[in-house]
Amino acid sequence: MNNPATQPPLYTPTPLMTTTNTIPAQPSNILHFPSSQAISVSSSSSSSSLSSSRARWITCAEWLSRSRAWVSRRRYELTPAAATSTLTILGLAQDGIGTAVIYGLLAVGSGAAGVLGLKHKNEIVTHIGAGGFIALADITTGVAAGFSWPTLTAWALSTGAGYAVYGPWLAQQRNARMKLHVDTFKAKGSALPASMGLEAADPGLIGSSPEETALRRALHALVGSTPQDIPAFTLTGDGGFTALVRMPAGKNTSPDAIIKKRQQLANNLGLPGTLDLKRGDADNELVVRLTTTDVLAGTIAYSDDGRSSIKDPVRLGIDERGNPVEINLLYRHTLVAGASDWGKSGIINLIIKRLARRADVDIYGIDMKPGAVELGPWEPLMKKLARTPEEARELIEWLGQESDRRGAILEQLSLKELAEGREPIRKWIPGVHGNAIVVITDELAELVRQDAVLREREKEERAALKASRGRGEELDLDELIPHTPVAKQYESRLAIDRFLAISYVSATQQPSRQVFGGNTDARGNYANRISTRTGERGHAPFIFGQGCQTQGWNPETLDLPGKFLIATPELNQPRESRAEYVTDLDIATDVGHLHARAVNLTAYQTQPAYTAPQTNLRKTPPAPEQLRYPDGTPVAGDEWPDLYREFQRLGSATKDELTEVGPFASRDTVRRALAVWEKRGIKSRREGRSTRYYLPDHQE
Repeated sequence: MNNPATQPPLYTPTPLMTTTNTIPAQPSNILHFPSSQAISVSSSSSSSSLSSSRARWITCAEWLSRSRAWVSRRRYELTPAAATSTLTILGLAQDGIGTAVIYGLLAVGSGAAGVLGLKHKNEIVTHIGAGGFIALADITTGVAAGFSWPTLTAWALSTGAGYAVYGPWLAQQRNARMKLHVDTFKAKGSALPASMGLEAADPGLIGSSPEETALRRALHALVGSTPQDIPAFTLTGDGGFTALVRMPAGKNTSPDAIIKKRQQLANNLGLPGTLDLKRGDADNELVVRLTTTDVLAGTIAYSDDGRSSIKDPVRLGIDERGNPVEINLLYRHTLVAGASDWGKSGIINLIIKRLARRADVDIYGIDMKPGAVELGPWEPLMKKLARTPEEARELIEWLGQESDRRGAILEQLSLKELAEGREPIRKWIPGVHGNAIVVITDELAELVRQDAVLREREKEERAALKASRGRGEELDLDELIPHTPVAKQYESRLAIDRFLAISYVSATQQPSRQVFGGNTDARGNYANRISTRTGERGHAPFIFGQGCQTQGWNPETLDLPGKFLIATPELNQPRESRAEYVTDLDIATDVGHLHARAVNLTAYQTQPAYTAPQTNLRKTPPAPEQLRYPDGTPVAGDEWPDLYREFQRLGSATKDELTEVGPFASRDTVRRALAVWEKRGIKSRREGRSTRYYLPDHQE
């Protein structure tokens, strides 16, 4: 059984090249003597001499082994010194004035070639000439001076010159090789392996534990620089860690830039768990936290948050770190998106239940599903629940009127404040000016679709009425007035109503362009955006905007109902969260007693026979009566009917008086109109220097 003291440590960095003189654990196999073999010591002098000689041989062998290992590890760094030493030895091996002169002439020729290459900007000739001059000058000195101080000085100068050129080149090659390794693994999209080759020699990539090493290498792969320092690195009991990282100065290495690339850093890290990043106290400090425990795995029960005003944030649940997730609904609109059966309606129920306990907010709802199955249970707590496209139109039109009313109130209050030397009032304040309004819309896309169907049906009805009139049929019906599409009205309300404390919470499976009437800009009106799991990866940009997926907004990866991603002005980093679950019993706690009346189901137990739907026609106000002259002739459209209507109202007028009735009555227009009207029965008489025109039945 192996001795525990000789067992290798659990984690031992194995760099390609190191800077410490460590003794190998096992000497060379050629001269290795097992420790179990004891060397017997004889009392005779011959045995003592033999033992001493063998010990010296072992010491020499170990020294040679260490020297060989040291030279092998530093073979690249020792290359210039080895080259100049070889040249110096070759020079010392030769002597004679003639040989020295020949080497001297060659050195001068190489130096001249280097100067010419520099003059003509030829790098190859310059480098060869300069290198040849240094080498030949070293040999010349050795040949001429022999083993002396001048030779040693020439060797030192040539070695220094060699390192001055070779050192930067070697560093550049190592950096390029390191970058090639890192870029190769980044391009493959895989995590960095335990060993990367040359970069293992860089102390910035080696940590005190495998987790710290993985973090250093992941940061290097992300920004191309190693951390300046990691002053604190703590392993947690669940296999995660918390680290304080100080990054070097730079645009790409700033904490904000790294936080935006959280998902890519997590991929480079290659460790299981959830990575969380945030800024530290200093400008260059980054706090990194890896958690391996999923706190969102279990259902989160509903609990009362104790809030009583719409001014307070609404708690939705907890995030992956166990921190509460809250959003502000006042002066903001909220978009809730996600595929069916993944908790979108649960979030809507949670918001309604929270708001129902706040006294300074009125709740309105729009639910186009048959029977209003989603919002119907909450109807007793709402001011109004629209169940049909007609009712939705009426509600949105009323919201427009309420917006105008509130705006007029704020205008008058602002004038009063300004008159008293105070600032104007720019927002409707719940509890001061009146209640806030929150409009909950379930399946906004269905509302837009049903409104489009209704508009198409009304269009056909108008066309049928026009055709009937064209055949000469007498119908006591007027044409229907075309309605503005509900998508346009909804978009207008989103853009205007926020400062009036009218907020919209809109739920839809996929907020595509069609949901907003072909205009994707309407999504920009939602300051709060929530997404449960989506059906496809391509749906994320519809919710969080273009380029969101590269920053980690990937709702298609959510794996449990009720999990969601949320983006608000306060929560701008992707973080998995899970909403508190509102059960049917929780709903009944609030509204069950309001549904206590008996329901007669007799009318629903028998399937009725099919009957064609009756047309519901809307009448417009009657058209104004046809204008006629005193002689009974109709006033034609090119005979100034607006001016004639004003003349009828006055009964009589001069040219100057008619000119002042409106912008359509210039003096020239009045003159020409009166010329036509006099032929149709209008009377005139002189009044001093003016002429007065009047209707025949006008009494003075």
